[in-house]
Amino acid sequence: MVLYEDLRVYTFWRTEASHYRTQQMPYRKTGTEWELLGDLALRLWHENEAKEAFEQCLDHKFSAKAWMKLLEIYAKEGNVQKALLAAVKLTVYHERWYHEIVYPTEIACNLNKLIRKEGLAKMRNILTSMNLPQPVQNLMTRYFDYGKLFEVEGYEF
Repeated sequence: MVLYEDLRVYTFWRTEASHYRTQQMPYRKTGTEWELLGDLALRLWHENEAKEAFEQCLDHKFSAKAWMKLLEIYAKEGNVQKALLAAVKLTVYHERWYHEIVYPTEIACNLNKLIRKEGLAKMRNILTSMNLPQPVQNLMTRYFDYGKLFEVEGYEF
């Protein structure tokens, strides 16, 4: 029964969005509504729509959940720049509110996926090119040090 309800809401959302697009009108939702629509799209295996919804959510408010889902999507796509941006936002958020990082976190797992694909040196260079403040750079470097310490596949290149 839940699947049918999900399909009904998803179909209504996509139809409504299409209607607004053809009328060249802005499609407005709150940040929370976009977050819920992103979750709905992920449950139905529509990653492109989920990514769009989570990005819209972040245009309205900060949401650690939306950033985490986007980090997973970007890591799966291999979009290193956007994945690192999401990881930075989440790391700063977790440092601010929880002030502890226990490895391996979900952030570290997704960064390790990128290290396997791209290599540790490239990831470090991309992080450096982002010109982050030094304290933020230090926070992010901990993830890469963790990858090197435990010899995550791809740490040597």
